[in-house]
Amino acid sequence: MQYDFQDDMEGAFKDYVDSWKELKKSYKIWQIAKLANVKNSKKMYGAEQALAREKMRISFRLPWFLKSNIEVPVLYFKKATLILFPDKILVVNKIKAGAINQEQVTLKIYEDAFIEHEIKPKDAEFIKYQWEHPNKDGDPDKRFQNNRQLPIYKYAFIEINSPEGINEMIMSTNNKICNRLSESYNAYRNSVTY
Repeated sequence: MQYDFQDDMEGAFKDYVDSWKELKKSYKIWQIAKLANVKNSKKMYGAEQALAREKMRISFRLPWFLKSNIEVPVLYFKKATLILFPDKILVVNKIKAGAINQEQVTLKIYEDAFIEHEIKPKDAEFIKYQWEHPNKDGDPDKRFQNNRQLPIYKYAFIEINSPEGINEMIMSTNNKICNRLSESYNAYRNSVTY
């Protein structure tokens, strides 16, 4: 796939790709495989939502069957690979591939608090500690003998959606990338004429 950019689109797209490179440097990056509301938050560290996260990978090398004159982000999820070209997103899984026009795709980028019980991320912003089993007032529930304090960090979340079926969510320990990724995405989208 060959691209010949017009006007300021080349610089805007390069900045967008560079922001994905910054995201790739995060201490940890996950795919959110499942997200569910919690009925009894007391049993889930006081959290309102529970999620299942799995490792994912970001690359800038195209799969063997593709060639291009530009560098693009390649997002490897468990069941699919998204290749973020300037005009379309290629969706590739084990048995088929398809393309979705960029104007039909939305990227939602935001920060949110996350109760971490697995790792101590080096690049995340620490917010506070919370008891694993808290009372409604935040004090420890004394019925639990090994009630430990868990750290809450501010993480980055990126949702990629389209009416055609893309529904992926990325979680990163590096919340500081949110502004850069959001600004570069908006600048790039504003430079494109569809």
